[in-house]
Amino acid sequence: MNFQAVSVGQKVTADGYTDATGTPSAQLEQSLDFVDNSLGQMLTQLDNQHLTQNTLVIVGAKHGQSPIDVSQLHMLKGSTNPRLLPGHADVVDPVDLLTAGGIKVEHETADDVSLNWLADQTQAKQAVTILKNDQALLNQAPIEKIYAAGEPKETFGDPALGRTPDIIIQPIHGTIYSKSAAKVSEHGGFTDDDTHVLLVAANPSFEAGAVDDMVENKQVAPTILRALGLDPDKLVGARAEHTQASARFRPLRQTSDKTADRDLKSKAPGSIRAPFSYVLYSRCVAPPRPVVVWRAQRLVSRLPARPRSRSGKLLDKKSPIQGNHAW
Repeated sequence: MNFQAVSVGQKVTADGYTDATGTPSAQLEQSLDFVDNSLGQMLTQLDNQHLTQNTLVIVGAKHGQSPIDVSQLHMLKGSTNPRLLPGHADVVDPVDLLTAGGIKVEHETADDVSLNWLADQTQAKQAVTILKNDQALLNQAPIEKIYAAGEPKETFGDPALGRTPDIIIQPIHGTIYSKSAAKVSEHGGFTDDDTHVLLVAANPSFEAGAVDDMVENKQVAPTILRALGLDPDKLVGARAEHTQASARFRPLRQTSDKTADRDLKSKAPGSIRAPFSYVLYSRCVAPPRPVVVWRAQRLVSRLPARPRSRSGKLLDKKSPIQGNHAW
């Protein structure tokens, strides 16, 4: 299931966060509640169909939005975004710098990163020189780091093959190469707000806790195969990138929830079924450009330990999941 409500709620001007600690606006809070309730309905159905014990639930995010702290937002000159602080519409598009230096950019994809394909790849070194000279003097673009000539090729690929940008520009945190009045953050770059995302795995057999080891989103697919008792190395991408499944997960024990119910009742009179236990990965990294959706520490308090909403009320099993679901 792919949810977009929180992702959109994070970035639109009317919503977003209210401070640097990630306190959501009222509208973003509604988006979080919508996702929370939707997850609760899914867990309810797993319970109803006696599938809880044999189900591994993974909740993650493919990117965050940057900046979370809107006071750090800087946008292109001419922007009329109402949440910009005075003087923060002060950014020059890197394409304008290159054009002024005689470099033609065939295409630019720009958010909180700038991806540039040159009309003439032989001008790449000259283009980098133009950008670095401005960075050292006025830094109008405001550039933090420049990746060029496929550096590093093992991450981005070779521009000579056509798909990889000739030049990738990571601006200083808070910069968005946009004039949009409709958004206050974006994704695609390499900042911490962008790439430090939530990852939670849940199953009744888990010992609840937080994992501080660094993990990556790309480990999810091989971890799922491992949990199913399949060979993660069968994934071509996992082999090519030497991606390892999480060592913390063994194949799920194939048992019916009805059997688990009987076991629980024999050990703890009055129990019905073991609730999901959550393992929070607090240092998950999303690959740049293909969320913190919200701060990872907030997720556990929002996911229902049982099929209930955050308010503690039982979810309405008859109400359908509505909308263009979203994370």
